[in-house]
Amino acid sequence: MERRHRRALTVIALALGASGLAAAAAAQTAPAPPAPPARSPWSFGTSLAVQDISGNKQLRILQSTIRVERHTPDRLILAFKLEGGYGKSGGEEKERRLSSSLRFDWAPRTRVSPFVGVDWDYNRILRINARVSGGAGANVNLSYRDSARVTLALGVVEEYRNTAARGTSPGSITNDTRFHARLSLARTLPSGVQAEVNVKYQPVVDRLADYLFKADGTLRVALTTRLRWETTYRWWRDSSPAQDVQKDDRALITGLAIQW
Repeated sequence: MERRHRRALTVIALALGASGLAAAAAAQTAPAPPAPPARSPWSFGTSLAVQDISGNKQLRILQSTIRVERHTPDRLILAFKLEGGYGKSGGEEKERRLSSSLRFDWAPRTRVSPFVGVDWDYNRILRINARVSGGAGANVNLSYRDSARVTLALGVVEEYRNTAARGTSPGSITNDTRFHARLSLARTLPSGVQAEVNVKYQPVVDRLADYLFKADGTLRVALTTRLRWETTYRWWRDSSPAQDVQKDDRALITGLAIQW
C-alpha cells in the first residue's frame, strides 16, 4: 500500500513539474501582445456655427474656425488658427472679419517656458484693414497637468495697424510697442466637458491708457470621440478705436466642432 502511495505521489510530482516546464516554455515562446499605436502629435479641428435671428430684426452670421496643432508637451506646442465670420442684417453687412494666429511654446511643462507668437486681424466693421502683432515672452506655468492648466504669460509685442477711411473720417497707420499679459485657465472634467478661459491685456509701453483687452470663455461638450458642441463668449475692448467705432465688441458663438 505504501509503495502505491509513493508511486502516485511520484507520478503527480512529475506531472506538475512537466506542466510547469511547459507553461514556462510557452510563456517564453508566446508572442507579446501588440503595443497600442503611438498617438500622433498632430491634431486638426474645424468648427462651424450659424446664427439666424428674426423678429424685431433679422441677422444671419456664419462663423468658421480651422485649427492645426502639434503637441509634444515635454518639448513644444505649435498652434495655428484661422477664423472668419460673416453676417448680414436687413441686407446690410454687420459682420465681416478674418483673423489668424501662430504660436510656438517651448518646453511647456517647465515652470517657466519661452514663447513666440504672431497675430493678424482684418475687420471691416471696426475699420481695421490690417492689424499685425508679433512678439515673444515667457509663460509662467502655475499648474500644468493633463486635466488642468493655469498659465500666466508676460512679454512684449510690436504692432502695426492700418485703419480704413470711412466717409469724412480719414484712415491712419500706426506702429506701437505693447506690453503683453495673458492669463489662461483650462479644466477637463471626467465627463468629457472642457472649460477654458483666456484674458489678454496689451497696453502701449509709453501710453498705458491706450490698451487692447480681450477675454473669452469656451465650454466644450463631447458628443462622440471626434464631435463636440462648443459655446464661446467673447469680449473685445479697444480703448482708442477709429472714429465712429465703439470701444466694446461682444459675441456669443455656438456650434459643432470636429477634431481628428
